[in-house]
Amino acid sequence: MPSTAPPLDLTGIDLPGLPSRSAEDALAAIGALMRIDPAVLAEDYDVVEVIAAWERVRGWVEARRAEALVEFARRDGSAAPQPRGEVARPFPAEELAPRLAASPRTIARWLTTAVALQHRLPTTAAEWATGRIDAARAELVVQECRHLDDQAA
Repeated sequence: MPSTAPPLDLTGIDLPGLPSRSAEDALAAIGALMRIDPAVLAEDYDVVEVIAAWERVRGWVEARRAEALVEFARRDGSAAPQPRGEVARPFPAEELAPRLAASPRTIARWLTTAVALQHRLPTTAAEWATGRIDAARAELVVQECRHLDDQAA
């Protein structure tokens, strides 16, 4: 039986471009994605595309969180924060744990990944920022490169 559902239209939802867009444009793209009801999509392919789009959004959001983690960690409360990639706070994970409802160990892992990506692996950081990879994949790259010197990484 032919479907009467409209075809999936992702026009205007330029997820790969989210990092370079204004906050308003990024939110508009996410808003457009939110208006898609997977239940009315006729094709399984379209449902998979919606799932993939949400995964890109998740990756993008995780990367933005990582940027904020690094920024928090490099501030020591003085007027002159440490250079990018440096951690000034003695216990940033412990400070953030209550507010983020995550264990200090989990936050330390997030922070280690974020600092390594920003400092040593900018290409991987850029992929994460576009949502092409997620936090788990970014963390795996960091783990696999931990024994490499900065030049090789």
